[in-house]
Amino acid sequence: MTLIREIFTLILVGCTALTACTNPATLQKPIYIPNKQFENVKYLAKEQSPYLLSFVRSNVNWYPWGDAAFKKASAENKMILVDFGSLSCDACFTKDQDVFENPAVAKFLNDNFVTIKVDINERPDIYKFYQQANKIHNNNFSTGSITALSLPDGKPFWLNHEFSKKTMSRTLNFFVKQYYRNPTKIKFVAEQLVKNVESQTTISVNEPSFEPNKLAFVGDKVARGIDLVTGRPKSDAPQAFAESLRFLLRHYYNTKNPKVLEAVEIALKQLAFSSSYDHMAGGFFESAFTNDPNALGKTIATNAQLVSVYAEAHQITQNPLYKTVIEGTTAFIDKELSHTLGGFFLGLQGKSADNPAYYLVTKTEAEKAIGNEHFAEIFCDYYNITDEPSLPRRTKTDNVFLKDYGLTFIELESLLYVCQQKLLKARKKKLHPKTDYQLVTANNAVTIRAFVDAYRALGHHTYLERAIRGANFLDNKLTHTDGKLKHSFINARTNEMGFLDDYAFTISAFTDLYQVTFDEKWLYMAKDLGKTVVNRFKNEEIGMFHYASKVTDASFLNGVHFVDIEDSYLPSGNAAVAHAMFVLGLYFEDDECANIAKTMMANVQKNIEKASSPSIYAHWGLLYNLFVVEPYEVTIVGSDYERLRKGMDKNFLPNVFMFGGNSGGTLPAVEGKFIEGETLIYVCKNKICRMPTDQVDDAIAQIEPVNLGN
Repeated sequence: MTLIREIFTLILVGCTALTACTNPATLQKPIYIPNKQFENVKYLAKEQSPYLLSFVRSNVNWYPWGDAAFKKASAENKMILVDFGSLSCDACFTKDQDVFENPAVAKFLNDNFVTIKVDINERPDIYKFYQQANKIHNNNFSTGSITALSLPDGKPFWLNHEFSKKTMSRTLNFFVKQYYRNPTKIKFVAEQLVKNVESQTTISVNEPSFEPNKLAFVGDKVARGIDLVTGRPKSDAPQAFAESLRFLLRHYYNTKNPKVLEAVEIALKQLAFSSSYDHMAGGFFESAFTNDPNALGKTIATNAQLVSVYAEAHQITQNPLYKTVIEGTTAFIDKELSHTLGGFFLGLQGKSADNPAYYLVTKTEAEKAIGNEHFAEIFCDYYNITDEPSLPRRTKTDNVFLKDYGLTFIELESLLYVCQQKLLKARKKKLHPKTDYQLVTANNAVTIRAFVDAYRALGHHTYLERAIRGANFLDNKLTHTDGKLKHSFINARTNEMGFLDDYAFTISAFTDLYQVTFDEKWLYMAKDLGKTVVNRFKNEEIGMFHYASKVTDASFLNGVHFVDIEDSYLPSGNAAVAHAMFVLGLYFEDDECANIAKTMMANVQKNIEKASSPSIYAHWGLLYNLFVVEPYEVTIVGSDYERLRKGMDKNFLPNVFMFGGNSGGTLPAVEGKFIEGETLIYVCKNKICRMPTDQVDDAIAQIEPVNLGN
């Protein structure tokens, strides 16, 4: 990383010096081709992404990523500006409005560059490569907007995620001059940066050696990464926050260290009280996963992952606040982000030019909507609503508030509900944020898991029904007849190219569904997807998986294979597929799947243990836990299996995998366990079972407590 930055600095200095002495007659000028206004429209208009379609009438001549843009850049010998964003990204909106839509900047771009817009969610394969390049170039791991200057084939030589109009104008002017004076040096920087990205994802093949003390060390380091005052991660990479909290819940389960649970509870309370949670309609804003408190987009990925965290924390603590958050967030997902066919939309736009204050509330607005001065006073005090437009937030616990106003809990709950409904009615008069109506396979699978987790924690049957509807949508609309997955579904049209995380999270969603239904069809569907993912993505040489099976366009990415191992706005594809292989190996007693998971974990183990901020490997940490703490197989067989399974699910049991059904099934673990007229729980480890019982408490007692703290 240091080397590439030093090389880049030297080249820039050298280029600046050469500017004054180079003979203008020798410069390679861009080939002039008359510019037709909005010639990109014929390309953008064919796109399905709502984010890309919003730029059809832009001042900038944006192209979608594809051959048309690269052929134009090559024919006219122009650099390419590639800009990544999404509809729910407020930083992207701000950058477009303040920088690119400026008439002077737009004209300069149109005259001197070919400009490409990429929807992060539509082409995560491209985004992940540039994301890693940005990390190397700037020592910063962005999970949102990234802008890159590239050669005509797309190889980046300059990247940034945050800049002003003035900074961008200077940067564009500088590189336009240098590109035609010193193309060799610019190309050298681009080549080196691409090589650095590829080397960053080179995996060392290691022998498995999973030690409890090393796992505990990593867990302690992740726990220290949470600020005990703000509840926020101390690192500048909060994108893996949800997975970090899930890892810490397992670390607490393993060590019984109360300080670990305290860190998680502080984080969850602060999130639930903060303006990152929509206290009127439920659901979290993107500010929950960023360092920007004004990020007001709402995405399915953020909300689904946080539902899972709160559900697992509720199993441990039975904290009613967590129940409130789970119910509020799932209600938001059901109302705002659900497709009639059962899938889940990507999210809602945050800021926009025609809707800058949809979620903001003033005291005057609240008083007018509520219509009762006393109720309004209590409500505004509860949510810290003032004369300035702001997002509602909490600073006091209910107990403190009840004491201050002399109310009972039921009185306070009823008052808040009535006032919220009136504020929501007033909010409806504002222009609703645009919906990103893409239904992406990976995001849908993560949301299915969230509803399964919510069902296990709270027992609401509607959550299970919603998870099954979502899974049926994946099976019916996002799966080819040959078993391969599609990436997305938009307006009845599909993106045919499924990526690694699409497969990995779908496998996990299906195995999770089996554990709460004991319907084996989900397991066998997961098994088939496991075979497909190995055949399509596995790199046999290093035992890891490529993120995309192939890229076929005119860019440099044609033939480039990328291995992602770090968590981003979703956990890394390799971490997710390793976890999925472990689970498939356990359910089907499949040594090949088990060995794939073990090899992958061993290859990344040192990265986790040596990382200064191991939270970016949090999903790997969940798998590391299963290799250190040998899992139990709990089988419940008999007509009353559902009641006993629900009883087990009231407990947080991260190293337990459930089997069973009315009369067993076809899996090896349930063979011979059905006894006519009885419903029994078998607690087994490594195929050795304890005495069966028909009591949940007795079964829980047979699961030996873990203590890695000693």
